[in-house]
Amino acid sequence: MKAKDVLKYDENGTLISANFDIKNPNAKQDLEHLPPEQLADSILQKEQRIAELLQEIKQALNQRL
Repeated sequence: MKAKDVLKYDENGTLISANFDIKNPNAKQDLEHLPPEQLADSILQKEQRIAELLQEIKQALNQRL
């Protein structure tokens, strides 16, 4: 994307606006939208993994004492 596509100047060359609403054509594709049940399952799996990691950290800290 070129600056001339985003920046607008008046006849004196003074910047009058910048359009930041233009999408980046090189940007990665948006995240895929999942059905609510699949999204909830995914979140639950991640939270369970986090709980496992926290338990491992807690055990490691207890062994140091």
